[in-house]
Amino acid sequence: MPDARIPRKGIAYIHWGNSWQLRSFQDFRHYIDDLIYIHDLPKIDLSSYAAVVMPDAMDAVAPLPHALQLNAYLKGGGFLVVCLQGHAGWIDIPGLVWTPGNCRDWLWWTKGKKLEVRLSEPHHPITESLPLSHMSWHWGGSYNVPEGARSILEIDDGRGSLFLDFPSLPGGGRLLLATLDPHSHNGQRFMSATTRFLRSFYPWLNSELGIERPRRNRFTYLQCSHVPSEWHPEWTEESLRLSKQP
Repeated sequence: MPDARIPRKGIAYIHWGNSWQLRSFQDFRHYIDDLIYIHDLPKIDLSSYAAVVMPDAMDAVAPLPHALQLNAYLKGGGFLVVCLQGHAGWIDIPGLVWTPGNCRDWLWWTKGKKLEVRLSEPHHPITESLPLSHMSWHWGGSYNVPEGARSILEIDDGRGSLFLDFPSLPGGGRLLLATLDPHSHNGQRFMSATTRFLRSFYPWLNSELGIERPRRNRFTYLQCSHVPSEWHPEWTEESLRLSKQP
């Protein structure tokens, strides 16, 4: 187990080279610290990370050779986030059962219909940052809710959970497990709810871990005039000075 006196560093993001994963990483790079190629995992000490994210759009068999390492991270007190379409059978959670299935109508949002999902009761605290509208598009199967787990989002007929929190695993680890695929759709620039999900989720994750990051200051000044006095207008000085303040 890692020495509890040594503070864990930030958040790792595992990928297997999928362009959708990499684009989503770039989109939320401000909230993530390290990008790790999945086949480089044997060279990485995961215990040094406060959280490890395994995004969706992952080759289904890619995590299998690394199952022992990933489960050891959980058992050593790590915080693992797994978003996958399909069964994450490599996760060592007793009693966890995945059932295939999806929404009744893939085009539900074009027909004025409501997706058949609901927030679990009582509402999980994450829903203060992630409302139902940020988690509503489709899913890749569902899970039961094993002992020690708390459901966040579920199918409204009780068929199973789409988003689970295991807050106190043996060894002090924590697992967030979802059958949602926000990274792939955000990376494809398709399905705006998935982008809203990630825009809410990554700030929440940092807050949950107690990680404080500098405010993002982004600006662009384009000069297209031939008038010299407009190349460096005096009125920009104050805004540029303020943007550099923490």
